[in-house]
Amino acid sequence: MNKLLDLAGFIANKGKHFDVNSSRYANMETRFYSGKVDGTMLCDGTWSIGEGEAYKIIDSDENIHKVQDVAKRLMDEWEKFVNDKGLF
Repeated sequence: MNKLLDLAGFIANKGKHFDVNSSRYANMETRFYSGKVDGTMLCDGTWSIGEGEAYKIIDSDENIHKVQDVAKRLMDEWEKFVNDKGLF
């Protein structure tokens, strides 16, 4: 779950400070895709036609993560943890 927490931390810090310069997040970046195929968007193979607007994180291993997917995975992991420990 450490990698997932790193991704979530990166999202939170990027949203709060707009720039993340901690060595913990070295080589991580965000990319925004407008969903417009009009020559203005980055065509780097990480966006597909019909996908629409997307925010993605490229991690230090060059894996691509949709921000919404990271949030869902994090919530699923917390729910599993809480249920496994019988906390609620």
